[in-house]
Amino acid sequence: MKLLSTIATVGAALLAVTPAASIPLQSRAEWDLGAFLQNYAKIPTADQKSRIQDLYTKAQKIEPYIFPWPDIIVQSQLAGDTWGPEILAELQKDKAQFHELGAYMAPEVHWLQSKGASADKLYASNLKDGIFQLSHDFFKKGEESTSPPLDTRDHFLAPFDILDYSEGEKGASGNTVVYLNNVLHFLTDQDNPDASLAVQKKAASQCLKLLRPDAGRTVYIYIRDSALYRPEVLEGAGAQYVHSPDSMKALWNGMKDDDYWKHEIKEIKVSTRKSDIDYQASKAAWKQGGGQPFLMWTRVAVLF
Repeated sequence: MKLLSTIATVGAALLAVTPAASIPLQSRAEWDLGAFLQNYAKIPTADQKSRIQDLYTKAQKIEPYIFPWPDIIVQSQLAGDTWGPEILAELQKDKAQFHELGAYMAPEVHWLQSKGASADKLYASNLKDGIFQLSHDFFKKGEESTSPPLDTRDHFLAPFDILDYSEGEKGASGNTVVYLNNVLHFLTDQDNPDASLAVQKKAASQCLKLLRPDAGRTVYIYIRDSALYRPEVLEGAGAQYVHSPDSMKALWNGMKDDDYWKHEIKEIKVSTRKSDIDYQASKAAWKQGGGQPFLMWTRVAVLF
């Protein structure tokens, strides 16, 4: 089975409708990226554009990224979304832990720490090695660095493949929040796209294994991904299985009947909504009920 491992995605369809050059930064995220880089990473405003472009160029040689505007690789999506504060509040609790799966530059880990989350509670993983070192070099500020220890394998795992994850693997298990940004639709069987839903069901089960199974405690998976009015396999640079709101709910609710989980999970609650940080084409697609992909948030609340 050949899985899509590079970022060649439904995002290309959005770009065909709304060119990157026409999208101001503030329409993509309701926060100030420039101020974040200046205050957190100590990168002067005058140097930010060249530093981001240099980072993007180096990263492309390791793991190509489809989006043509370089700043998106260091841009937090949680920062401008209504669920960002919810995750921050969760991380204030005892034994809370956050895992950014398929993190690339781990922008959410950095944003969460900039808002006061403890580095000890923040984890990230990538399919390929090398990206995290670039991220560390970009965000660090020398002797005064407040960035997490990105060179520590216990917190930043690479290479890490969720489909091959072994339960209890050091540094990966015990999370109360798992976050996936534009990851799920890449988990597609390229040799047999019609079998891709089975691949995603395995991925969903594997993600549940990343969670802390404390009795009586609700834990969460947050997903930001492309969506369609009805689920289908999209062809292009590589086939991708893209969910609808209903099929996404069915995927996660179905875990209650999975042979592995049916005696472990007491309750699953799944909610979906259009992303607060969005593109014009995405907004139109949501209203019209079809056509172009839109960006969708999913929250999976699990009680073991």
